[in-house]
Amino acid sequence: MRHLPTYHYSIYHVLILFVITTLSFHIHAQNIEEGFENVDSLFTVGWVRINNSDPGGAYGAWQQDNGNFIAQSGSSNSSIICDYTSVNGNGTISNWLLTPEILFTAGDTLFFWTRSYANIFYPDRLEIRLSTTGNSTDVGSDKLSTGVFNTLIYSINPDLDTAANTYPMGWKRYALPIPSSANGLNGRIAFRYFITNGGVSGINGSTIGIDNLYYQSVLTGIEETASLIWNIYPNPTSRIVYVEATSEAQYKLCSLSGQIVLQGLFSNGTNTIDLTGLAPSTYFIYLTLENGKQSIRQLIVK
Repeated sequence: MRHLPTYHYSIYHVLILFVITTLSFHIHAQNIEEGFENVDSLFTVGWVRINNSDPGGAYGAWQQDNGNFIAQSGSSNSSIICDYTSVNGNGTISNWLLTPEILFTAGDTLFFWTRSYANIFYPDRLEIRLSTTGNSTDVGSDKLSTGVFNTLIYSINPDLDTAANTYPMGWKRYALPIPSSANGLNGRIAFRYFITNGGVSGINGSTIGIDNLYYQSVLTGIEETASLIWNIYPNPTSRIVYVEATSEAQYKLCSLSGQIVLQGLFSNGTNTIDLTGLAPSTYFIYLTLENGKQSIRQLIVK
């Protein structure tokens, strides 16, 4: 029998609280910012949770953190968690969290932070999957099925390894590009907590958290906050580009394939990038603040 920290569940705790810090959602190019402050509001605006674990556990919902972690930012419990109680006794955990419907564009990026509670003792795994079948929430009907979410974008700790660096034991940020095959199609992104031989009597699965999710459309970029306003000119350009920023930020210039071709640090004020030698194409400049927030601009090199 495993011994992990006490979880303060009640019969009313399966549906819990949770927030949308900012949600700009329409079925066109969009950005989603989610800080996970209030669970109930999340599932009234298009998010969906489905537990296909077998045998199903008593506390099967993705839910508000109840004291396992200090959130990556925001109030201390402002993260969403899923854990080994998804299944009863010993079995296979397949617990899904689906975003609202999104219109995907090649170059879009999904950012989020995640961590495990006890991966070095009970290894965790998280799959990030994609569907391009519109508003469908079909994840199949059993523990191994994936339904229309048959595109695996990324898997964290796919082999259920107990090494500390396989599923991070502290908050770690992931940035995942949307596959070009999804360009122009509507669908959803799914987070699947997928554990074999899991549960209270199993050897795998502890608790994972997700915090500060950003879906960033390459067409619009995340709206600037008061801490970062920036412009680039001229655009298109052939050699020199100027970037005006109101805050210090790290930058990466990436090709359409995601390759980093230039990177560095912008200061507050006017910055210059020499693009000599770059092939004519479309590129993207990613700016990252110290708090992890990012913004994107498209840059055309002639």
